[in-house]
Amino acid sequence: MKKLLKYILPGILSGMAMVSCNLNSMPEFDDADSFAAFSKVSYQVNENAGKLTIPVTIASVEPKNTIVTYEVVDGTAKLGDDFTLADESATLAFDGKTRTMDIVINISDKYVGEYTSSKTFTVKLVSGGSVNIGAEDSCTITISDLDHPLNDILGSYTASGTDNWEGNVSWDVELIADPDGNTEMVWIYGISMSFPGETYKMYGNVSGEKGARKITVPLGQSFTFQGNELSLWDFDGKHLNNTGNLEFTATATGFTTAIGFGIGMETEDNMISLYDLYLPGTVSWVKK
Repeated sequence: MKKLLKYILPGILSGMAMVSCNLNSMPEFDDADSFAAFSKVSYQVNENAGKLTIPVTIASVEPKNTIVTYEVVDGTAKLGDDFTLADESATLAFDGKTRTMDIVINISDKYVGEYTSSKTFTVKLVSGGSVNIGAEDSCTITISDLDHPLNDILGSYTASGTDNWEGNVSWDVELIADPDGNTEMVWIYGISMSFPGETYKMYGNVSGEKGARKITVPLGQSFTFQGNELSLWDFDGKHLNNTGNLEFTATATGFTTAIGFGIGMETEDNMISLYDLYLPGTVSWVKK
């Protein structure tokens, strides 16, 4: 029988180091280094949104008079079919008075009511005119299909549970449609409190009808963190296991699981080293 380590490994996600600095030293910016860049490198927009505005900012000492050009790179979303440019010249004319201008994308509603799966395309900065192009020179846009068969469960949840060490805790969970179009699968971002976001995502297979869904998450799914391969384990109150499935069943407000679970790895001395461990019968997800 494997034993359970009664501590959390050091250096978990929020580890910080002390640094010193000279508070009297101000950073200098040479205007020759001015650049144009996107404020964000990814956006998600619903297929019925009508339009999307994407800010482009000039980083400089003083606002610049320059022409920034951009281009669209089709992905699964196609220019002229799924979207169009509000300004077909694909230029932004900065007048020396403002630092930020918007690229405006018109989102087509021709596929509303028809499931086509979410689609993506990319906008790239081509030239900054009299300024450079910054590192954030590319922006990926996802047009979300509102007709996905699992739309009733996709989205954001507030998770809560009793952690073996921390007591009652809560965190954010996101259920995302499978990008490859599998309508019987969701990707779970943040199944465990210490590992939020897409980097540590795990998948679950969905069964049942609307209002009575069940999400079956295969145990043993893993990811790499700080050089260690961590995986999903279930916990019955005494023993840990990483084979089989962890099941989340529908409630009136979201989902719950009867079994406990955690994220960790088996060590060389036949023990399990864990980051989070939720006690059986305590974990629930409430849709926001």
